[in-house]
Amino acid sequence: MEEKSPYLASKAELTPSGDGLAAEVPSKITRPIKYLWILLCVQAGIAVVWGGYQVITAPSMALFVGAIFGFTAVINAACAFGVYNRVYWVAVVVTVLYGLSLVMELFSLLKATPSIIPLIVGVVTTIIGVRGTQAIRDYHGFVAASRKQSA
Repeated sequence: MEEKSPYLASKAELTPSGDGLAAEVPSKITRPIKYLWILLCVQAGIAVVWGGYQVITAPSMALFVGAIFGFTAVINAACAFGVYNRVYWVAVVVTVLYGLSLVMELFSLLKATPSIIPLIVGVVTTIIGVRGTQAIRDYHGFVAASRKQSA
């Protein structure tokens, strides 16, 4: 008898907030994006730690060194935030910067004592950047196709 009472509220169906596509996007698209923003977070952390170490060991240049490494950490953190939110142009800028870094490392092989470790780091970061940028493009295509299909 209470089930048909006009004074009881009906049951409401809760829908997930947003477009609800986060659970439906395949991991082959989201995984490279996650790797890219984690790489940027790690780079921001390295800039903070190494900058703090340089400030402590070189007090005469503390303001200059702190400003340089602080700016680097802020830029990396902002780019990580942009990639995390799947902003395509941020990923493109990051990938271009990684590519330029790789080109500079290739030019550094012309030195008398070349180092292979920075070259390997440049290749790995460029690959992660390219894959992350492609994944963000694929993510936006997937979302657009999903919205078009549901409409």
